[in-house]
Amino acid sequence: MKTQNINNHLICLYLAFICLFVFNACGVKTSPQLPNSKQLLPIQNLTYRLSDGSVMLSWSDQENITSSQNDLGYAMYRYRQKKTEAICPNCPIHFQCIAKIPQSKIENRKSKLSDNTYVYEFTDTLTTGYHYIYMIRTYSDYSLESVNSNHIEFDY
Repeated sequence: MKTQNINNHLICLYLAFICLFVFNACGVKTSPQLPNSKQLLPIQNLTYRLSDGSVMLSWSDQENITSSQNDLGYAMYRYRQKKTEAICPNCPIHFQCIAKIPQSKIENRKSKLSDNTYVYEFTDTLTTGYHYIYMIRTYSDYSLESVNSNHIEFDY
């Protein structure tokens, strides 16, 4: 009888332990973030202009330039596919990082739009016969990156 009481207590303790971990979850998780770090805002106004075998990407940024991050910059991503290949509308886009440009290196390539807004430009060479998609992410020290900017796409 005493053994059965001990077994019942152990079973209750075991069930309580399981309930504690199963029902005490804190819900939906977010991406990890370093303490005291500012969340990088995505670029939302990426535009382009085609000219003589190249594309000039332009965007403006105001929030991130006032960031306290030391190594702030922009990572340029490109996807290209031959126009003769079938496009899969539901397939994921596999972007390739074509350049990481520290903000300090593009100081001479920016123009001031207003007090805290700057316009940046990046030029990439194009190959005829391809479908292109571009996007950009802001990055900072510790390899932190913002979410994707808007996508631009075109055939060349």
